[in-house]
Amino acid sequence: MEQYILFHAAKDAYHGTKHIRLSELTDRELVPDEILRLIVNAFVIERYGMDIVEQKMCEEILEERNYTVLAQS
Repeated sequence: MEQYILFHAAKDAYHGTKHIRLSELTDRELVPDEILRLIVNAFVIERYGMDIVEQKMCEEILEERNYTVLAQS
């Protein structure tokens, strides 16, 4: 079932279709947390590009090292 969900989520992200319902994605018996995390990340990257991911990773690294992250104006 995980492969089915991943396949259709990837297809939806690529084609902009909506074969997978939110109710399916949030059903923990169908979709484990790690798979949901992968799907959500894929849709975020598809929508906003890698810049948002790279920015978030930089912020997390700075926070780990106790640096202050200044908001961009």
